[in-house]
Amino acid sequence: MKTEFSERLKSALRMRHMSQRRLSEKAGLSEQAVSRYVSGGRLPNAEVLLRISKALGVSADYLIGSNLRSERSPEERFQEILIFLRGNSENLSKRQKREIIDILLDV
Repeated sequence: MKTEFSERLKSALRMRHMSQRRLSEKAGLSEQAVSRYVSGGRLPNAEVLLRISKALGVSADYLIGSNLRSERSPEERFQEILIFLRGNSENLSKRQKREIIDILLDV
């Protein structure tokens, strides 16, 4: 069963070039628990969610798909954008990539 959490967790792992084993070590979790979270078979409790987000360097809000954008810092929002772009860059056309670069240069 896929969940938004599992999809975002997989994306964050890809972006960090981090294995499930490494995440389990950094977050102090068993490899089996991490595997269940990645597969969508289980959701973490609040304490574990915070340990995972800290190990990955992303906000817990990002991992659970929270829409509280106005409550996140600009740094957290920027990190989410980077994770999205890195995880989806192969799906973007050259034109779309140029448009994104132009937008960022105008900021």
